[in-house]
Amino acid sequence: MTLDRRVQAVNSVNDSLIALWKEQSPPPDLWPLLYEDVISKGLVSVGLNPSFSDDKSKGWNHIKDVEKLQDVWHSPRAHFKWNPEDSSSFCKEKTNLVERYARERHPFFAPIRKLHQTVTRNKSMEWQHIDMFFLRETEHHRLQGTVFDRYPKEEQRLKLTKFGTAQFRCFEQLLEASEPLVIVIFNALASRLYKQTRHETLRSDTARGCMVDRIAGGEVPVLFSGFPTYMDHFSRERLEWHIGHVLGGA
Repeated sequence: MTLDRRVQAVNSVNDSLIALWKEQSPPPDLWPLLYEDVISKGLVSVGLNPSFSDDKSKGWNHIKDVEKLQDVWHSPRAHFKWNPEDSSSFCKEKTNLVERYARERHPFFAPIRKLHQTVTRNKSMEWQHIDMFFLRETEHHRLQGTVFDRYPKEEQRLKLTKFGTAQFRCFEQLLEASEPLVIVIFNALASRLYKQTRHETLRSDTARGCMVDRIAGGEVPVLFSGFPTYMDHFSRERLEWHIGHVLGGA
């Protein structure tokens, strides 16, 4: 996919999300996660949804020294407050900058940044993080009634709301636009949902020890994993090796 087509695809997803937010009742409190662009032919990490820290919390320290973002740092909730009556005044450029600094600086992404650095020693590629859902909410159980019909137990089949289903379709469009070389899903609930929802295009690859999915006309290795922060050293080491293996570097 060319850069122009990729940007068009991402802009289309952003427009769809804004339209979806306008239709939702009751309306969400905060703006959806929007994307500036997605990288092409790289490592894509996947999470469930973006969290949101309270005002004055350490969760915003990654932009504390960025002059252009001082108003966001002082009152992030005011900046991200969703207002369907005045969505045109929202500064998307400033929000894109916040998200860019988060990927580059936020402690949450530090383990994935380190993983990316390690696995690219032998194979150069960029890294992109994409969330399955775009609703900003730190506590996953609060996704019940908005994204999920009910918060599911481990043995239960996941059932999305109409609002959740529409967001998952946007996530799939971003995956297609990114044309990933490998996908690593760092969340148990997101992994369950991915396997359940995309079962028709997923197959097991015993040679590489993972599932592969048909995305953007190719077969992409998909690894389901816990988050690196909570892994022991050897589990992280094994994941690093596995990524290299599925990319043909081991």
